[in-house]
Amino acid sequence: MIKLVKVCKKYHIDDGVDFIALKDVSLEIKKNEYTAIIGPSGSGKSTLMHIIGLLDKPTKGKVFINEKEVSQMNDNQISKLRNKFIGFIFQQFNLINKLTVLENVLLPVLYCREKLSFNPEKRALELIKRFNIDGKENSYPNKLSGGQQQRVAIARALVMDPPIILTDEPTGNLDSKNGEIVLSLLEKLNKEEKRTVIIVTHDLEIAKRTKRIIKIKDGQIV
Repeated sequence: MIKLVKVCKKYHIDDGVDFIALKDVSLEIKKNEYTAIIGPSGSGKSTLMHIIGLLDKPTKGKVFINEKEVSQMNDNQISKLRNKFIGFIFQQFNLINKLTVLENVLLPVLYCREKLSFNPEKRALELIKRFNIDGKENSYPNKLSGGQQQRVAIARALVMDPPIILTDEPTGNLDSKNGEIVLSLLEKLNKEEKRTVIIVTHDLEIAKRTKRIIKIKDGQIV
């Protein structure tokens, strides 16, 4: 489903200095896998997440999603592929405070330029109810608890029904109770709905709950 071949990522810093974030990274994540990408701060795991999630392009190497080579696509094609195949869940929730819960969940629909085969508002409301935030449809994110905000973010990640869920420290801003709720939801998405779930984390205890751990250090898979 996801394949990286000899991916390198280089950033230009001031005074002509280059920083190499990823060095010849090759990996494959298959359909329905439940995978953790783990590494310390500065290891390159966030850069790797951005490339897997089609949020950034490698300096060298190839990226494939469902056997489609991303490097052969233009920005518009990449955006459409990302919107269709990948749902994102971030540590900071990344909700828009000026929008209601329902409007936040529906955000990915706004970026879709194709005719949808489902009623997006109906699906959004079903997800809101499923994650026990019904009654909050017209509330704003800053009126919700951290756990509720993260459940809104999960509903948003699922509204386009993507086969891949990519998460960045999904429990990082939550207490242990809400963190456990979120991890249980992710496990159900993988086990019961057969979605590919990738958790990017520095927490080994979270990584151990997945079925496969990919360790990254100094920009390389170890």
